[in-house]
Amino acid sequence: MVLSGIIILISLGLPFAMGFANQSAYNAHSETRAYAVADELESLILEMQGQISELQFNVQFLWAIVSDDQVDDEILRRQAAQDAVTERLMLQIEYYNVTALLSNSELLERKIILAERYLEVEEVSLSLGETTQLSVDLVYSELNALNRQNEINGEAFRARRQWVDQSRGLPGYEFIRDYTVPVPSSLQANSLSALKTGLVNNNLPLYTIDQQIVRESEFLAELVDMGVDAEIIETVQAEIKRLNAEREFLRNQLELIATNKWLSYHEAEVQYDLAVAMRPALTARLELISLMYDLGEISTVERLRLEVEAYEELHNINLVAISFAVVVAELDVMMQGVVA
Repeated sequence: MVLSGIIILISLGLPFAMGFANQSAYNAHSETRAYAVADELESLILEMQGQISELQFNVQFLWAIVSDDQVDDEILRRQAAQDAVTERLMLQIEYYNVTALLSNSELLERKIILAERYLEVEEVSLSLGETTQLSVDLVYSELNALNRQNEINGEAFRARRQWVDQSRGLPGYEFIRDYTVPVPSSLQANSLSALKTGLVNNNLPLYTIDQQIVRESEFLAELVDMGVDAEIIETVQAEIKRLNAEREFLRNQLELIATNKWLSYHEAEVQYDLAVAMRPALTARLELISLMYDLGEISTVERLRLEVEAYEELHNINLVAISFAVVVAELDVMMQGVVA
């Protein structure tokens, strides 16, 4: 339509570009012809403007229909389900954080007992002239720092535990127990391929793009059947092409995320297996320390010091187990389409 309008404009302008043999005849009719051409030009411009406005309106109207149709009941249902999964995962991770705080609190209390014992020994040594006031002050400062750290840790533990316990007993929150170190459960995904499939097939953004592509394709077929202008068809085709590119990019990103998380899982599993293997040795070491103390081979301070070292290693093992449990939980929600 626009091209035909340009051709008409050129044809209307030809009389002004051509010479006329009879100059007087041209002069006689020039004013009348000018008015006629002006009227024709004005009518043509108005017609072309109307066509352009109609085209723009049609495109905007058609896109509005497509846009309004994107959020359907299925998308809303999936969104609500994935929101619930995400909320549950966040609380599960918080539960593990509280478990870690409890483990750290137990270790801090043992360190405080040791520091108090050291302070007693240093004060006796100071009275005997065997140490300096500076040594006593250093132990006292360390004890104060440990008490403050334990106080902060305890406040965080109580506040966060109270938040977690609000969901205790609710369906889906069976992981909330007694805050003991978790034993990781088996994965829902038995392979990397299964993890990729679960994440891709259940991912809401990818599903939404798929639905957009389906709607746009159906819409395009209807436009072709209606015989609408090529400009509109090309616009919809370009949108379908863009959506397919976006879908391919998102799918590749999801598969890359799944691969990285799968590798992280196996690294965490190795660390967890090593930590579990060390626990019996540490338990045996604590028994040996107690026996040595009972036999009088080590002092009270030495016993406390050796025990703190052993419990510090046990605390680190607890953290490894908690970290592994978090990775397992994240992989399980990825099977439901949620990127963790």
